[in-house]
Amino acid sequence: MVFCASTVMPNPSLKGCANSRPPARVWRPAVVDRLAITLGTMKAPFLAPAFLLICLTAQATPTAESLKVARQISAQHPKVRWDFSTLVEGDFNGDRKTDIAFVGYNTEGVLLAVHVATSSKNPRSTQFLQFAISPSVQAAICEAPAQLQVEKLLCSPMGDPLPGCKPSALADSLYLVGGDCDPINLYWSHTTSRMDWWRL
Repeated sequence: MVFCASTVMPNPSLKGCANSRPPARVWRPAVVDRLAITLGTMKAPFLAPAFLLICLTAQATPTAESLKVARQISAQHPKVRWDFSTLVEGDFNGDRKTDIAFVGYNTEGVLLAVHVATSSKNPRSTQFLQFAISPSVQAAICEAPAQLQVEKLLCSPMGDPLPGCKPSALADSLYLVGGDCDPINLYWSHTTSRMDWWRL
């Protein structure tokens, strides 16, 4: 079976809705024969193993500084119902600086905010990615509430390299999970200098 996702772009329309705390998820199996992954702007086919097992581990408590930055972002977009319980820290671009991610809810579904520390001239940059909440849409979680998990970066999860991904022992990837379906996998693209995503 073949799955293809549509392009996810930053969404300037930010509107509010309800949220709640997601349950912990430890193991996530998926059975696939063939898949196509979409990376924000392109599609590429991959052959997958019969069973793909993703381990989502417990996350560390975010620092007070990260929570402060998240609240600053939320104040700029008051129409989004932000869920600070989803706040996670990681180094998404492998520059040894702490980046953060958290989710909010609007009328279009789940809004993911990724705040990346860059340089002294541009201290931080925030990217917003909109995903739906639907079991029948590829660019979506199956149901709310959403959960974020940070894992070590894998640039070749199916044996073929993800475009724009640079292997690094320092870098992390991000999983967006919601409901009993495959997670949305996000990684830093050094080609676009933004987070891209793929999904089974």
